[in-house]
Amino acid sequence: MRKKIMVLLTTLLFFGSALSAKTDYFDLGVTVGSRSHFFERGYDTSKLSLQYGLTMGLSDVYELDITATSQLVPSFFGDTSAQVLIQRSLLGFRNSGTEIAGMGFNMLLGAGVGFSTYNPYAKFSLTHLLVSFTPAVAGSPSLCKRERLLTFTLGINIYTQQVSLYLDILTDDFYFLGTYKDHQR
Repeated sequence: MRKKIMVLLTTLLFFGSALSAKTDYFDLGVTVGSRSHFFERGYDTSKLSLQYGLTMGLSDVYELDITATSQLVPSFFGDTSAQVLIQRSLLGFRNSGTEIAGMGFNMLLGAGVGFSTYNPYAKFSLTHLLVSFTPAVAGSPSLCKRERLLTFTLGINIYTQQVSLYLDILTDDFYFLGTYKDHQR
């Protein structure tokens, strides 16, 4: 329980400092999508999971994604894990910080960590090192909406050394800060 609280407090602290930063590139959105987890035998029994969280722009090309993944099938919200990723846009700026929308089509490459109960102690803790690649991103924060298609995330469980794959078929980001409305004169 203490580790969950520490993760939450760290997230809120980072989130608060990002909000107070006076940068034209900062944007904030809500992330919703599906996720499937493959190859980690003995731990993840989910057939379909819901991914939800926050996406924050840190610069014109970097963003921070803090998401949780909850099992929907076979047991509704039966298993939940969390991921923290720093991602970089590969084809150009993700948000220009001006009235210009940014790249309408992009790709993302990221790295981060995962938190789950997939360890021998069955306690919620840091369990995975993650590398993520999204080959197709349509939209931008300035346009208020962005869709990510076919995100592949490789995870290495630091306890069992099992390699797993997270597959996000479609993830939607809905932005409410840093959009074109905030840059109008």
